[in-house]
Amino acid sequence: KECGEQQGGERMLNSEEERFLREIYQKYAEKLYRFLSGLSSGSDKISEDICQEVWISFARQIQRMESWEDKQILAWLRLMARVKYRRYIKKQEKRDGRPLETFLRDENCAGDSAEDIALLEILCKEKFSELTETEKELVRCKIYGVSYRQTHPGDTRSENALAIRCSRAFRKWKRRIQEDGLEYS
Repeated sequence: KECGEQQGGERMLNSEEERFLREIYQKYAEKLYRFLSGLSSGSDKISEDICQEVWISFARQIQRMESWEDKQILAWLRLMARVKYRRYIKKQEKRDGRPLETFLRDENCAGDSAEDIALLEILCKEKFSELTETEKELVRCKIYGVSYRQTHPGDTRSENALAIRCSRAFRKWKRRIQEDGLEYS
């Protein structure tokens, strides 16, 4: 297969990417399923659904992961599984009307490992590096709660226009993070 557009704008995998996906799937599918089964207290339905979502996310990011080491790939798969499990729980709690604290007390998800936190930081920085220099500066202003005017007193645009620019740059960065299945809060 050649790389091309599929219906709905999704990119198809080329034969090399398919081979790589199959290889990684064979290595880690069972480990990922067991990991999710532990998170979901043995629920096969939840584990299967989230596993599928993680593999779809992996296929979407495969081009940049082909140069990663196995331990980085496994850490990413586990991180995505945890993120997608948390999203599932949040949706479930909204639907059932149970408080979010129930999920936060769940000992299976009480804390991220140092490896997961480090990988999350790397992925956020990677997405940040894709922004233009101006967008990076605008995002920093938004994150630190500093007015763009304070850092650029000569800019003649209105305060509202500058705030909108900061928000747009921040949303762009956040959207790129979310495309990897991550959530910035």
